[in-house]
Amino acid sequence: MLQIIASCVTLLVSLSVAKRPIILIHGIGDSKIEAKVDKLDLSLLCTLYKSKDFYVIWPQKAFQWTLTSFCILQILTLFYEKSNWKRGKNKEFVETRIFENDFSSLDSIRNVDGFNRDEKYNKKLQKLVEKAYELTGEKVSLFGHSIGALYANIFINSQSPEWVYKHININIAVSAPWKGMILALHDMAVGNHYNYALNVDIDWRKSLRSFQGNLGLTPFPKKWESTDPIVVSKSKNYTAKDLSNFYNDIDFLNGSTRFNSIVDIFQNIEPTKSDSMCLYGDGHLTLSQLVYKRDISKNYELPTFRFKNGDNVTTQNSLMWCDTWPSDRYRKVRKIENSTHYGILNNQDMLDDVMKTINRDISNQKLILPGKLALVIKHLTQSSKSC
Repeated sequence: MLQIIASCVTLLVSLSVAKRPIILIHGIGDSKIEAKVDKLDLSLLCTLYKSKDFYVIWPQKAFQWTLTSFCILQILTLFYEKSNWKRGKNKEFVETRIFENDFSSLDSIRNVDGFNRDEKYNKKLQKLVEKAYELTGEKVSLFGHSIGALYANIFINSQSPEWVYKHININIAVSAPWKGMILALHDMAVGNHYNYALNVDIDWRKSLRSFQGNLGLTPFPKKWESTDPIVVSKSKNYTAKDLSNFYNDIDFLNGSTRFNSIVDIFQNIEPTKSDSMCLYGDGHLTLSQLVYKRDISKNYELPTFRFKNGDNVTTQNSLMWCDTWPSDRYRKVRKIENSTHYGILNNQDMLDDVMKTINRDISNQKLILPGKLALVIKHLTQSSKSC
């Protein structure tokens, strides 16, 4: 199950819109989650969520009420064993999964196990890309938003140059937190209700701390670079390199151990080994620092916040990392002025630019092999097959 942390993958083949197939990989909070609950020893109210069959648990309007949101959060919260800090487990008698595909025009990777984004996920995505290629005879474009862009990057870079050249048209990264984001750190320290509840409380914080994706998106120590503190307190400040100490100081049980077990997945990301397009917003106050009036304590204390320029979710220093990528391939980087992290997806000018880029002439795409000179190989036009 993918929980709130991860991204579902959807194949969209719309020949009236694009000449080539597109796979959409979305970000945090956008996966519809189903749950099956055999037993819940919480309260009489929570028995409403007992069911022998799967039903939609996220998103749920019931999050708007404190009592029912408590039940749902108990269902979503993950648990860990010392033998494997990377992989979370459901509460006993609870089973969760990504929704079954119910749109006939879309194909998707269904019921993906998202506790641990490993080779199983990459294999399924690889098969989906190959299926799209076989159906259309055209190279596939990946369109990743937010953390979905990081997953797309990791996936492409795990493939051989020959496979990428044959199957991938372009990797489009939108609002990608290439170096992590302070908002994820806020979720670990304070909580976040994602606009579903009337208030943020410790139950929300506990659930978010259990999700690997949220924890994994806190600033990446190797990539963040800035030595400015991201957490300030009366007697001690914390930079991105001090996150393990911060988690210990706020009594985030096993947070440091879990963070260290997964952080390399994101912070070791390299420039995409395919043609790429990188788009990000600008012009909005974005969380950049947590400020505690007293010493960091194990008590629940709400910090105050400081802000810098960004897309209202991710700061510019993280969004702009793709500006530094080498120009050995087709690279297009564009800042969309006055666009937010999510609002950018509704920017028609940006979408038009994406479609033009997807449908560009790719007859001179490069196949770049490690340790060899780049070879320019002309794209072999293949006859389209009907869907």
